[in-house]
Amino acid sequence: MCSSKLNLAFILFFPQRDFTDGMDIVVKNSGDKQNMDLNFWLLIVSLSLIIKCEWSNAFQWNLDMEKNLYWAIGCDFHENNLKSEKMAGEKCGEACAQTPGCSHFTWTNFEGGTCWMKTNAINKENALKANEGFVCGIMKQKSNSIDWNNASKQTVWAHACDWKENDLSNSQVAGELCGAECLKTPECTHFTWTTFNGGTCWMKKGSVSKSDAFSTGDMTMVCGVVDENINVGSGIDSLKGQLLWSDEFDSLSNFMANWNQETGGHGWGNNELQYYTNNNENTEI
Repeated sequence: MCSSKLNLAFILFFPQRDFTDGMDIVVKNSGDKQNMDLNFWLLIVSLSLIIKCEWSNAFQWNLDMEKNLYWAIGCDFHENNLKSEKMAGEKCGEACAQTPGCSHFTWTNFEGGTCWMKTNAINKENALKANEGFVCGIMKQKSNSIDWNNASKQTVWAHACDWKENDLSNSQVAGELCGAECLKTPECTHFTWTTFNGGTCWMKKGSVSKSDAFSTGDMTMVCGVVDENINVGSGIDSLKGQLLWSDEFDSLSNFMANWNQETGGHGWGNNELQYYTNNNENTEI
């Protein structure tokens, strides 16, 4: 349809054009020249509209309501690669949904089938034409709801959300590592990951629940919270009944990640779970 519009525009705007010769056009007088100048700019505008029409209608977008995404055949997205994994095409969208920071994706038959997960803001107009072996997709934004995922037994996270204030520290890590970064950081109870500086994990402190998160509409953002069943910084009471013996420990740290089997030093091979600290206020015998 757009190609026929191109031919019509060419004939309409250049009535003096002799299509059997070259591109030379004879200007009879100044009035003809003004008309030709006007026709030229009208053609430019027309071509712009035609090209836009071709790109916007080039792909048949499909809505997968179960996976909450749009997908199409024969398209691709330029750059912004986050990670890639070998998998079947029908699993690519689901993999993107489960990957922090992934906002869109392309699947190709490279090496038997590869899902290229991508980040940053995107829309359907940014899709580029590719061969029929390509499939591209965009995660559908949820305006007011937050869809939480269980990344592990220790944290839960979601796309397009954030927390208010309570910043503790930040570090440059990949999105999928932000939760682990929070777990090993003393006092960190929740976190936000953004694409700032190539990927930044903003660790936060204080008591929060999933209901405290707010939607941002930006699918590249990820927010998460340490699971409510994990007592971070709550003291030794949460560990009683689980350990045979405990030495000094730092109750402000995520102690379960720090404690080790003692095979020497102060324990001299007694295989106790323990963690040493110089903070006497956090000591219980």
